[in-house]
Amino acid sequence: MRTFACFLGLILLGLASIAAFTYPAWLLLHPHFEFPFHRIGERIGMLALAVGFLLMARRLGLSDRRSLGYGLPRPQFLRELSIGL
Repeated sequence: MRTFACFLGLILLGLASIAAFTYPAWLLLHPHFEFPFHRIGERIGMLALAVGFLLMARRLGLSDRRSLGYGLPRPQFLRELSIGL
């Protein structure tokens, strides 16, 4: 349950970063580039979630292949991947 709460907090942090940083970033970028407002917000959210996920994964002990679910040997992993596709 604690892990779920951490990832829910991470999503809320990503949404808060979108709300806080999109308009200032748009004001800086709009005179030079023609990026739409929503695109800048999406990129800021993706960046915040990627950084937050990396930090949260290390804190929760999910920093190796095995703990993320990729612990199979390569031939067996490729077989399972082909079945899934």
